[in-house]
Amino acid sequence: MHKCISSYDIASIVRKHHCEEESMIENRRHKRYQVTFFMKIIKEGTGDVFGHIVDISSSGFRALTDRYVTTDENYTLKIDLPKEMEMGELLVLKAKCVWTREDEDSGAFYSGLQMIDITREEQEAISQLLVKLDEM
Repeated sequence: MHKCISSYDIASIVRKHHCEEESMIENRRHKRYQVTFFMKIIKEGTGDVFGHIVDISSSGFRALTDRYVTTDENYTLKIDLPKEMEMGELLVLKAKCVWTREDEDSGAFYSGLQMIDITREEQEAISQLLVKLDEM
């Protein structure tokens, strides 16, 4: 059985992890945008909650999950977009898990997912999402 992470736990874990990462030197190709509200990720097909987005770029995102996500595995995911973004309800995309590590304090996991096989429409939706996050 997997541990269920509450909204309070998610916010607390993300704040702690964000502070730790600010001190790390980043070597990224694309700017990351912190997500300051809950963007739920749902596995297509099962409807199971996969996790929540912590930050996102034009090529991938970091997710907070309550279970280990297998690396090198591909997933079709639905991102539950907040109504305030006025972009529709869901963004469906394919992603490959490139790393997973456990948060020792909470037992939750962080996973880095790279978006794959992105269509032009999906890329445009992601770009719109990033513009809206940049404005917040």
